[in-house]
Amino acid sequence: MVPPLVHSVAFDHASAAEQDAVFGGDRPGYVYGRYGTPTTAALEGALAELEGADAAVAFVSGMSAIHAYLTGCALPDGGRVVAQEDLYGAVRAVLERLGREQGADITFVDPTDHASVRRALDAAPTRVLYVEAVANPLLRVTDVAALAELAHDRGAVLAVDATFASPVLLRPLELGADVVIHSLTKYLNGHGDAMGGVVAGSTDVAREMRDRAILDGAYLPPHEAWLILRGLRTVALRVRRQSESALAVARHLESHPRIARVHYPGLASHPQHELASSAACTAARSRSCSPRARGTRPSASSTVSSWSPRRRRSATCTARSCTRPSRRTGASRWRSASVSASPTGSFASRWASRTRTT
Repeated sequence: MVPPLVHSVAFDHASAAEQDAVFGGDRPGYVYGRYGTPTTAALEGALAELEGADAAVAFVSGMSAIHAYLTGCALPDGGRVVAQEDLYGAVRAVLERLGREQGADITFVDPTDHASVRRALDAAPTRVLYVEAVANPLLRVTDVAALAELAHDRGAVLAVDATFASPVLLRPLELGADVVIHSLTKYLNGHGDAMGGVVAGSTDVAREMRDRAILDGAYLPPHEAWLILRGLRTVALRVRRQSESALAVARHLESHPRIARVHYPGLASHPQHELASSAACTAARSRSCSPRARGTRPSASSTVSSWSPRRRRSATCTARSCTRPSRRTGASRWRSASVSASPTGSFASRWASRTRTT
């Protein structure tokens, strides 16, 4: 079924009293586009279901969703945030600006060093531990279940940016996270024609996020929501093909004499390969591969299309696997969207059997 695209900014009601009841939240309905639209609500419902969340709120971009969560749930009333040190650059810039301009208490830490995370959380009362499931762009993999336990033991919540995973690969809430955030612009839309972001979690989180979206003017318009709903229908097919291609590219680059290192969790050379091969972190079983030419430093700006064997420069390519948590067996087991794949066995062995170049 294709949901309707409702462009209306204003909605008619039989009486002023009825409109007031809708506007005040006493009855369902729509009043004004900044407060909600049927098409955007359909997207929010789909995303909440995919993530196993109570509710989700859609924003005009991933950055607006992240900023809303940080300022609305993490930092009010002097809240403290412990954040991953190698976050997406714009997110780190926002956190640094909040610390500089508003005196926010921000501490950066390596999320793969659990002793360091523990020390950072113990240093002072912390409201939020904020990480990425797979870091952008060098693909450090975080152990969501372990970090959730560390955060909860110290009274903090775990917020996970799962943009590089998608619900096809990883559902952080099933591993103990409290909040999941996506830039819908990337893999969930997947067509390069719409921007968006989402925060999914409890009804309390969603209530605060909806208030932020309304008052900040950051609510996702219906046309973009409709395009992203279109993208959701093919996400499993797309990530399977992307993953097949990415593994082939990663293996080729790793064997190339002019490439010093390939950052790809599916390769045995990746420092989190063992975690990537475990059932606890399917997000790492694919993702992007980030090759670095010999004699260069890592670069986040180059793309694989610009790489040439004659040029000593970095490249980045993105893709992911097509596995998802089985609803019947829970987060402890995973099944593949490929009919022939097994829920057990190593990442490398499972992907070796279905690596084809097209």
